[in-house]
Amino acid sequence: MSGCQSLANSNDSLKTGEHWVRQGQLLRARPYLQNSQQTKAQQYARQISMLQTAQQDFNQGRFAASKKKAQQVSQEQPTLGNIHHVARQLVKVSQKAQQQKFLGPTVPTSLAQMDATQVGQQITAGILIDQKSGQVIWQKQARQVLPVASLSKLLAVYTIYQTLNTRKISLQTAVVAPTIISGLENHSDLSTAKLTVGHSYTIEQLLQATLVASANDAVMVLGQYLYGSQERFVQIMLQNAQALHLKSVQLVNANGLPADIDPSVENNFHTQVSENQFCAQDLARLTQVLIEQFPQVLKVTQLKQINIDGRNLDNTNEMLPDAKYSPTKYQVDGLKTGTGDKAGYSTVITTVIQKRRVILVVLKAPSNEDRFLQARALLDYLAQNWVNKYKKLPTYPQNSWHSIWQPQHEGFNNLRLQYQLDLLKKPQRLDYSIWVHKQQLPILRTH
Repeated sequence: MSGCQSLANSNDSLKTGEHWVRQGQLLRARPYLQNSQQTKAQQYARQISMLQTAQQDFNQGRFAASKKKAQQVSQEQPTLGNIHHVARQLVKVSQKAQQQKFLGPTVPTSLAQMDATQVGQQITAGILIDQKSGQVIWQKQARQVLPVASLSKLLAVYTIYQTLNTRKISLQTAVVAPTIISGLENHSDLSTAKLTVGHSYTIEQLLQATLVASANDAVMVLGQYLYGSQERFVQIMLQNAQALHLKSVQLVNANGLPADIDPSVENNFHTQVSENQFCAQDLARLTQVLIEQFPQVLKVTQLKQINIDGRNLDNTNEMLPDAKYSPTKYQVDGLKTGTGDKAGYSTVITTVIQKRRVILVVLKAPSNEDRFLQARALLDYLAQNWVNKYKKLPTYPQNSWHSIWQPQHEGFNNLRLQYQLDLLKKPQRLDYSIWVHKQQLPILRTH
């Protein structure tokens, strides 16, 4: 290679490296800078390596060492704007970590939540969270994957709402019931709206029947109209589950029925299990997003009864106001039940306690009575023994207020933060967790 070619390659490497630095991709820039023979390129590469070491120090809890290395880079010349910017970020966050006594890597002795041995003993799995903050207040086997029957309709409803919104389809749009629902009438124990093939129903009626009465035929009619087939409906549901990071989801169909009694899944190439499965944590996360993005769902789920073709269909949620298991200190306004031989008696309940919306998932209780009594006992325990308070935390770059549930008589004092940083890429990552002594405050995040 001639000297001219070598110089040209060196200049190209420097330009490419500088480009990636301007984009905030410092680690991606480094090999190009190292490949350049120019002195300033080598200096930039060394500065990035030092920042990477400083960041590693920070993430290991060595805040003084992190600050020292980052400070050295911030004072060097020549440098590039983004290298200097990241160096200053590391100096400031390291200084704050020292002042506020951030935690380094710590193994929690336990989670700061309600004691699962005191409540929810008749439940196979479940979780109770704050809808907005995602704080996990109680959980039991929350990641255990279980059959959930009609609770999987919540993912179907989320998918339907998303499609209606994207395609600007009116709730008053008339839909003709197709032959796909034929055969459901042969199972008298299934939840249906007894829709008639060839008759028209509005999308609003079908959504109400799906959410209020858990009608299998209603959700199938919606799926056939919006997606052309049940298989396509399931495919879109799975795509949404993936987008929401619901890793436990396994689907047979949209309605939640076991495959051996669902006439719609004969050729469903997505079928890998005998019926729909979720874990409680993913159901809670799904419900968080459903309520956040489509709050109108609560206007439907609080309906005590609907009427289709002259027939009254009762809400399957027996914790609504004036229902059999209705609580006295707060009002339940949703959300869904699920019942099956393998799923047992399950439910997702939502209500507002102390001006905060909470979501409770109960999976596989032994009876209809138990699912609602256990749900009510859990929510009563929260209402009577825990309080919600706003706490100011020393987050970076600015302090921020957080709504935190805590035991009424003990409280969470001396809250501390633990950060993990990745500032050398775009988007930058500044993740933190909240700690009470050596207990981690569990947070369920929707992204």
